[in-house]
Amino acid sequence: MLWIILICLIIAGIIINNFTSLKVFGKIVAWFFGIVLVLCLIVFLIIAIAEANDKKEQEAYWEKVKQTPLIEWACDSDGIQLHLGERPRFVYQCSTGKPIATLYSDGYTCIPSYKTVNHWKHCEHTNQTSKYKPFKI
Repeated sequence: MLWIILICLIIAGIIINNFTSLKVFGKIVAWFFGIVLVLCLIVFLIIAIAEANDKKEQEAYWEKVKQTPLIEWACDSDGIQLHLGERPRFVYQCSTGKPIATLYSDGYTCIPSYKTVNHWKHCEHTNQTSKYKPFKI
């Protein structure tokens, strides 16, 4: 409702040229909305640039991960084989679907032995099969 009143006052100030207080108020409101519009455009531009940089960093990370070898016995929660460079939250054995490791703040905790390691590749697993059988949790 307040916006409608302000717009009506601005229009009235434009139509009636000799009512000075409305013209001054209209100029003040126009400058205010102009500044707000410019600030919003700057914020949207900063957000767009930040998202573009994040996307580039993500693509570079995944390209680096894809250059690491694919591990036959380790899968993520979707049953997709893991590259050595990946650090998912949960690691499962591909052939059985049993959990191997879980990521915590201090590193991976191996499920059978409950020891903490820096990378999930250091956890024990029961068998290394060369055939990949996808599983679903």
